[in-house]
Parts: sequence; structure tokens; C-alpha cells
Amino acid sequence: MPAGATAFPNRSSRYWLNVYGYWQDPAEDARLTAFARKAHAAMAPFAELGQYVNFLGAEQGPVTPEAARQAYGERTHQRLVELKNRYDPGNIFRLNHNIVPSAA
Repeated sequence: MPAGATAFPNRSSRYWLNVYGYWQDPAEDARLTAFARKAHAAMAPFAELGQYVNFLGAEQGPVTPEAARQAYGERTHQRLVELKNRYDPGNIFRLNHNIVPSAA
């Protein structure tokens, strides 16, 4: 699939790796957070640059329109803004990783 054919970025990677840390006991917060961060850091040298917009998360706080722009890349983001202007100029569908229409 050509890079610009869809909004899905980084298609050259053969695999996605997600490091999830979920637990019930708050007493485990420090230990398991450190484990997740250590696992992420250990894999970083093997990673390609870029982000998948659906993986933007709590470590960065609320997902901002700028974070979504960076994840999509400028060209794809502009195409998405044009679609948003056409089909949702009032920004009714504004949850998750929002693309803000020009008129908003």
C-alpha cells in the first residue's frame, strides 16, 4: 500500500509492539510502572520513528490536536482536515484523536 493511500501511517514496519501495564493493586504502581518503562526503553533502539495515533495515551496527557497532527504527519493531517471540513464542519465527532476542522 503506498504511504499516502490511507491515513494509517508507518506501514513499513513489519510488527507493532505494545507494552501494556495493567494491575489491580496500587501498591504495585511503582514496581510495575518501572517494569513497563524499562521494557519500552529496551526496545527503543529497534523501533522506527513515528507514532500510531490510536496508541497516543495517558503518558502524554490528553491527546491534543497537535499530537494527532504529529502522529499523522503534515500531509495526511491536511487531507483529514479537508475531509473534516466537508463532512463534519461543526466538529460533532470530536472525541478521541480529533481532527479539528478549519472553521472550528
